[in-house]
Amino acid sequence: MVWFDHSTAWRASTLAYVYERRLRGQLAAGEVQQLAAVVRQHEEKLREFIASGRWKANNHGIFHAEALWDLAHVFEDVLDAESTKSLALKAMRDVYSEMIDSDEGVCREHSIYYHLFDAWLLAQSATYMAGFGIDVIPGYREVLRKMIDFYHRVSPANHELPAVGDTTFGRTSASPMLDEITALVPESSVSEYLMGRGTGADRPEALTVFPRTGFYVFHDETAGGPAKSNLALLLDKPYMGAHAHADGGSFTINLEGEAMLVDSGGPYAYGQKLRFNYFKAAEAHNVVLVDRKSRPYLTRVASVMTGPLGSGMRLVCDDLGGAIWHRGFVDLGAGTYLVVDAVAAQGRHRFDALFRFAPGVTLAERDDGVIEAAGRKARLYMHQAGNKDIDRHAGPGEAKHSLNPGLHVISGTWNQHPSSPPASGQLKAGLPVCSRPTRLAVSKRTSCTAGSC
Repeated sequence: MVWFDHSTAWRASTLAYVYERRLRGQLAAGEVQQLAAVVRQHEEKLREFIASGRWKANNHGIFHAEALWDLAHVFEDVLDAESTKSLALKAMRDVYSEMIDSDEGVCREHSIYYHLFDAWLLAQSATYMAGFGIDVIPGYREVLRKMIDFYHRVSPANHELPAVGDTTFGRTSASPMLDEITALVPESSVSEYLMGRGTGADRPEALTVFPRTGFYVFHDETAGGPAKSNLALLLDKPYMGAHAHADGGSFTINLEGEAMLVDSGGPYAYGQKLRFNYFKAAEAHNVVLVDRKSRPYLTRVASVMTGPLGSGMRLVCDDLGGAIWHRGFVDLGAGTYLVVDAVAAQGRHRFDALFRFAPGVTLAERDDGVIEAAGRKARLYMHQAGNKDIDRHAGPGEAKHSLNPGLHVISGTWNQHPSSPPASGQLKAGLPVCSRPTRLAVSKRTSCTAGSC
């Protein structure tokens, strides 16, 4: 028999369900004995999975706990039902407390898709355990409401989900799982607004921070309403969640509801080497790469600011193979963003600042040296301060072009506001890029010693 953890849990729950609904009272004495032996085997394995702690912050742990509860509930004459149920309930609550930050309302698995999946699991568990007169976790309704708020903040008006962590690329926020959750817990006024059903009084703040889980959401509606909102999502990575990628310091940008700068995300399959060698690696994200090597990209936030001139933050990645990377990210409003990268290292290293554009976006260099990225409707203009040395190298299905880590201004409204931001006069340095309809990364090869970059 296969004892893969997820298969074991599903098999145990299926055994309990089929026996209760179809086989109780129908089996011969010898068959009952055989089934009892199988039930004890599954109970033992599930207890081992729970005791190991390996899945303590992973959705698999919920399946283990619920399967153990199912066995104890149905096979009361085979197992010590009360002690087994007590262990299963404790395990369920322990996993939810580790897997979901209940104060922030964000899952700790570091995946936008699994955030929704974990919320759906909690809603399913809550409904199931309510049948036994038990609250699966205290205050689960408020936790679910917060989780749906977060989900809509990162993808308002059914926009495409940021493919953060193990999230299939191109997925929209609409989902039957979301429908099931909202049938159990009504959406907040903020969620209603973000879905186009509320009033301006419920508009989200310009910057919403989730510091413990590492999500920083920049929101502005210069173009009007949630459906045309400009949205940037910056990722801090204080730890690596169960479905996390090497993306600390990366960001995504949607202009007027259209994805422009993206997390490469998927497609992927869990068993494919490409998932580990590319999609989970730093190369698939908008980060500064050191010596062309992926690392965990654990980061920390050094400061956060909000004010009349904009909202922003600075984070630090302390260990990138002997190098330290600082990234400043500021939302200046009207779809204009300032990205400042600084690196310091002992010895010589290669640094590549990577920028990945959505499939279908085309790039062209204008006469003034500005990169113009054209989406279906949105336009994005990238200005880069630094030299225009370029290195061209190809990744899986993508073209890569070089940019110097330094000062980058990314704007969806540059042509309408040529004087904004104030640094525009310094950003005329030409930047050779290749104009072709593909998902692109823009990077720069540079070598430096301590204090020179």
